[in-house]
Amino acid sequence: MSEIDRNPEHLFPAFREKIVQIIADMDAWTAIHLPSYKAAMAEGFRTTARQKELYAQGRDKDGAVTDRKKTVTYKNGTTNPSNHQSGLAADIAFERDGELTWDVPDVAWAYLRHLAHVQGLVSGSDWQTFKDEPHIEWPTSDKATYQAAAKWRKQVGIV
Repeated sequence: MSEIDRNPEHLFPAFREKIVQIIADMDAWTAIHLPSYKAAMAEGFRTTARQKELYAQGRDKDGAVTDRKKTVTYKNGTTNPSNHQSGLAADIAFERDGELTWDVPDVAWAYLRHLAHVQGLVSGSDWQTFKDEPHIEWPTSDKATYQAAAKWRKQVGIV
């Protein structure tokens, strides 16, 4: 399995600033409401190889779902790439006792969604068919930023 990238420097700078702010704001909230937790980026940029590995989970070699419980994405990384591959998506989770966890009260996910919206971003909680509470991404309607991110990735060698 490919390595998980948690380095915020691998996110497009404008998106990185927003994610850093969301994590700081989430930490301020958890300090009051969930004091033993801290927000953390569980995954940011993904290579095509990593995306393909995630897509393969719970699927046969032709891409048909064989185990829905193991399926984590419908983005295959090539003909249907993930916004993680653009450096314009990140998954936020929580740390407790030095370990990442997604097992937090629903109110924490609701607040994360709120913070994403405050920053003008899209939350995976907004999606109707595939709820993905940890996921935050730049609006896909902003084609200019996606093009700028692709150019930036090539300039800095993140592919």
